[in-house]
Amino acid sequence: MQSVPTPGSSRVRLEYYRYEVTFGIYVMTASEKWVTNTIVLTVLILLLWALVLYFPSLLYTKLSRLVWLLTGHNSQGVSTVLRILDKYDNPSTPIAIAKHAIAS
Repeated sequence: MQSVPTPGSSRVRLEYYRYEVTFGIYVMTASEKWVTNTIVLTVLILLLWALVLYFPSLLYTKLSRLVWLLTGHNSQGVSTVLRILDKYDNPSTPIAIAKHAIAS
């Protein structure tokens, strides 16, 4: 008796089939497929590792540059944005008083 495939396994099989047909892997022998899939999987794992390792520092650097472009403050980074946002949330600042006067 054959087991009925679950929707998740059917989806995985379909995506693997699309991968094989798109890149021509379906015409390879089993050992060639194994080598090719190992190389592809290794490259994807290394890309994911690089993303996790380097993306946070890159994101912080880019946000710091964005803060400098928007505010003109040097080398304070993202903490400058947090202080600027505090100005808008503090009800005693002139900006907040003007916002409240406009709203009412």
